[in-house]
Amino acid sequence: MRILHVSDCYLPRLGGIEVQVADLVRMQREAGHTVEVATATGGEELPQVHRMVARMPFDLPVHPRGVGKLTRLMTSSRPDVVHVHAGAVSPFAWMGCARPYGPGCPWW
Repeated sequence: MRILHVSDCYLPRLGGIEVQVADLVRMQREAGHTVEVATATGGEELPQVHRMVARMPFDLPVHPRGVGKLTRLMTSSRPDVVHVHAGAVSPFAWMGCARPYGPGCPWW
């Protein structure tokens, strides 16, 4: 299965959601799935981690053109499922909910 996780925050930031998503990605890969992450958190370039970073005040993990970038990523990678990790204020992640790449693509 091809899985795309969309999360405002991801490693190297260390908090609850960052660690939870990293553990989930690791376990899914160990189970044989193809797993990618789209995040607005800057950091080291890693395979299958798409960092969509814009310079924002206070290093906020948002991207003003994130919808277009996410749409292009979803169209090119064609995930079977988009798993969105969003809190009450998660503008980047909520964009992942708004833009599944096509009909029939489930997202949680």
